[in-house]
Amino acid sequence: MGGQGTVSALARASAAMMMALAAMRDLRSVACDILTLGQYLRPTEKHLPVEEYVRPEVFRELEQEGLALGFKFVAAGPLVRSSYKAGEFFVQRWVEEERKVAVS
Repeated sequence: MGGQGTVSALARASAAMMMALAAMRDLRSVACDILTLGQYLRPTEKHLPVEEYVRPEVFRELEQEGLALGFKFVAAGPLVRSSYKAGEFFVQRWVEEERKVAVS
């Protein structure tokens, strides 16, 4: 019986991943270059509960997929918010890439 719950969770995760990838392809098709992906986190008891937490490795996978699709920048993680974290992540990645080029 426990296996059925696991299969169910995997099917939901797979469907959600496919939907996210489809949305990412749509965004690239209209020349979107910057993508932020985050997790809804319930701010107070008055707000809707979190249905399911997304594992950090899923965000890493989505980030890699986004870069492979041609996004110039992807910020993906449970605490990413487009309103204030995207710029911070962009600058951090830019600095890291510049350091890699300087070392090589």
